[in-house]
Amino acid sequence: MGLQGLWKLIEPAVDCSQSMTELAVTKGFNAHPNLGVYRIGIDASIWIEQIQQNFTGQGHAQAGKNIELQTLFYKLARLLTVCVQPIFVFDGPNRPSVKRGKKVFPAPHWMVGDFKEFAEAFGFHCHTAPGEAEAELALMNELGFIDAVLTEDSDAFVFGARTVIRNISYVNNEARLKVYTAEALQTKLNVALTPTNLVLIAVLSGGDYDNVGLPGCGLTTACGLARYGLGDTLRRGVLGFEGDNYRDYMHEWRADLCHYLRDDPSGFIGRHNVHLSRNVPDDFPDPEIARTYFAPLTSRYAPLVPLPMPRFPDVSAITRLCEMEFTFGTELGILCKFRNVLWPGLLVRELLEQAFAQENGLRELPPSGLFDIEIKSIKEGTTKVKVHPRAIKYVVRKALAQVRNGKDKFKGATGVNEAKSQTPRVFPVPTEILWRARPTDVAAFSNTSPHKRRHISTEIASTSPCNIAVAKACTRVGSLPAAIIDLTAVE
Repeated sequence: MGLQGLWKLIEPAVDCSQSMTELAVTKGFNAHPNLGVYRIGIDASIWIEQIQQNFTGQGHAQAGKNIELQTLFYKLARLLTVCVQPIFVFDGPNRPSVKRGKKVFPAPHWMVGDFKEFAEAFGFHCHTAPGEAEAELALMNELGFIDAVLTEDSDAFVFGARTVIRNISYVNNEARLKVYTAEALQTKLNVALTPTNLVLIAVLSGGDYDNVGLPGCGLTTACGLARYGLGDTLRRGVLGFEGDNYRDYMHEWRADLCHYLRDDPSGFIGRHNVHLSRNVPDDFPDPEIARTYFAPLTSRYAPLVPLPMPRFPDVSAITRLCEMEFTFGTELGILCKFRNVLWPGLLVRELLEQAFAQENGLRELPPSGLFDIEIKSIKEGTTKVKVHPRAIKYVVRKALAQVRNGKDKFKGATGVNEAKSQTPRVFPVPTEILWRARPTDVAAFSNTSPHKRRHISTEIASTSPCNIAVAKACTRVGSLPAAIIDLTAVE
């Protein structure tokens, strides 16, 4: 999507050296001391398209109920383990009616409603753009509402994004990134790829709104023409003139275009395109296509609300959604699924909340009550912690009771036992995040002998003041039972 061949063209400007953890610390905690989280915007339509492509031409008979939503559930759970604050941006009702040569249906995709419900249950934020999501994300990045755009659509640069993360790959459970910045695109390449130059390249070589562009003009020729400044002059004409003045201006602009194609006076193109210069249409370019790039419909002149603080996942809401949409089986089946899929992300989110509290002097912020954690080993970069479940079983049980009205609809469906669903697990977490979240525990572990380290735990007594505070703040995890004050009393 976007400009064909652009990703390959800008490959020399990519920074592949950072992990998501490093980015979260250096650009999150250090750069935003009052927020503490690296903020990324995600084009939800790309996620939807990728999810559906996984099952194109495949039957769903053996895949389970609502396989697209299950895939979304797993992707959100994986994103939960990354130390960032995501916001999903959805296309709005006034997005372009034609894209990549295909008519765009005005009605929202069938997954949009469910997508928003799942994302918000995971604690992520959602926003609907007035037009195209990619343009809205670029604006949010330009204005500083988000730190980066996570996308596979190179049009993010065309619309003016400052930092783009193309994809996240996982190596040894560590998220690795390809990070592109507008500064690198303007300084590390032969041609300064400013947004206006990129619009010119899209108009000449073809993009999402016009697959053809100028017939016969490829990416290399378009980049050479951009070095002559035709992008800036095109923008001035499209946005600054109307009627006869526009036609006169564009006549002169096309004359310059033909001159540079024919003569290439500075050698930026590398060849003389005489035939192409003779075949530039008199109405090129389409002003509406150019205007869609230069002035897309966004919230620029509407009140764009800054991102709210990160939210802790609502485990009750996630449970209810899984019960209604999937066939995970009994209560124990859901608990086992959560143990395998959800625990790592919940742990990271709890540590992020506590790290934020430490950074801002809010040292009384209690844990969620879902887990106790025990430090097993500390290394530079990664710490292994053992997670002991506590209140999560009761949160899931209460949520299921609300959905099932006291009836277990899937008795004996999976055969899993309670011991397996509640068995502690060891997870790697970023040492920097753990240190910022629980400096006292890390210091205590580091100052003990290897023999004693095995017995150091961050366990909080069930009747401690912290747990009383947890019960009062139960909305953080979705209506924790009041009996959390004394877990031993809960049957």
